Amino acid sequence: MAKQKVAQEVEVEAEVEETHDEVMEEEDGVSGPLTSKLVPMGFTTASDYHQRRSEMISITTGSTELDKLLGGGIETGSITEIFGEFRTGKSQICHTLAVSCQASAMMSESRFALLIVDSATSLYRTDYSGRGELSARQMHMARFLRMLLRLADEFGVAVVITNQVVAQVDGGMAMFAADPKKPIGGNIIAHASTTRLYLRKGRAETRVCKIYDSPCLPESEAMFAITEGGISDAKD
Repeated sequence: MAKQKVAQEVEVEAEVEETHDEVMEEEDGVSGPLTSKLVPMGFTTASDYHQRRSEMISITTGSTELDKLLGGGIETGSITEIFGEFRTGKSQICHTLAVSCQASAMMSESRFALLIVDSATSLYRTDYSGRGELSARQMHMARFLRMLLRLADEFGVAVVITNQVVAQVDGGMAMFAADPKKPIGGNIIAHASTTRLYLRKGRAETRVCKIYDSPCLPESEAMFAITEGGISDAKD
C-alpha cells in the first residue's frame, strides 16, 4: 500500500513538471530543459533547507539593542520592511547598513549582501492615483516585489525596503486604536515581506522599533538613537 502511494506521488509530480513545461513553452516560447534550469520543480529536503539557513548571515544595524531585537541583525535571504512616519530613522538605518556592508567587504572578501530600496511606495503613490488605478498599481508592485524575492532567494542578499504610513480612515475601531496608522501597500507588501519593523519617535534623538510582523521573532520593542555617526544605542 505504501509503495503504491509513493508511486502515485511520483506520477503526480511528473505530470506537474510536464504540464509546467508545456505551459512555459506554449506561452513564453521557453523550451523544457531551459524551464527546468530557470524554475526547478523538485523538492527541497529539510536537511538542505537547514544547511541554507545556517549559511545566512546577519547585518548589524549599529545598535546592539536593535540587533538583539532582530536576533543578530538584518537577515539575508529575505525581505525586511521598515516603515514609519517621517524622521523616524528609516533612511538612517539604511545608511548605516550600507556602511556596515562596505566596511565588512573591505576587511574581508565577503560576498555582496545588501540591496536597499528606500521609499519603495513613493513613486507608486504619485504615478498611480485614485481607486481607478489601484488594481494596476498593485499588480505592478507585486511584480516588483517578486523580483526582489527572487534576488534575495537566489543570491542570498538582504533586501531592505522602507515604506510610508497612512492614517486609517475606515472608521469602526480605528478611531479607538492607540496608533491608527498602517503601512502603505496592503497585503501585497505584507505577504512579500518576511520581517516588518515599525518605527516611531521617542524623546529627542531616541526612536522605538517594534516587531510588527515576523515568522520567527516575538512581538517586542527596542530603543535606539540617531546620532551624527549613524544608528547607535539610546542613552539611559
